[in-house]
Amino acid sequence: MEKIRMIISYMSEWSHQRGLPYISQSTMILVSVALFLIVLIILFLVLRKLKLWYWRVNVQINMLQSIDTKLKHMEEKMTTEVRMNPKIQDSESQCPNMMTGVAEAVAQEGKIAEGKGQTAVGRSGKVYTETDLERLIKD
Repeated sequence: MEKIRMIISYMSEWSHQRGLPYISQSTMILVSVALFLIVLIILFLVLRKLKLWYWRVNVQINMLQSIDTKLKHMEEKMTTEVRMNPKIQDSESQCPNMMTGVAEAVAQEGKIAEGKGQTAVGRSGKVYTETDLERLIKD
């Protein structure tokens, strides 16, 4: 308590040396508390913006990592399904790379409206005609 009084009296003398009128110790306490609160509010606002910026970046990173792990899991699941099921292997052997099948489907998208007999798109993105579907159903 003695140290606080000494600091306040030192601040009061310092303000008097700078040409300010005499300020009592009680007024100096109020001024000190007000200055301290103003500094705290400014620090809170600055650090809050920094925290929110970091939090947004952190959430984006977590979301991207989550998407990446889900895609890896889906890819593993699809490759194991293709290996386990011989029917899928036969139908998908026409398309060695899944992305090639998707690219073919996208390229043929414009032809779907023009061509007759094209009715469905498979899981791999391959566009099947009616005759292909009938052949797959019979097999």
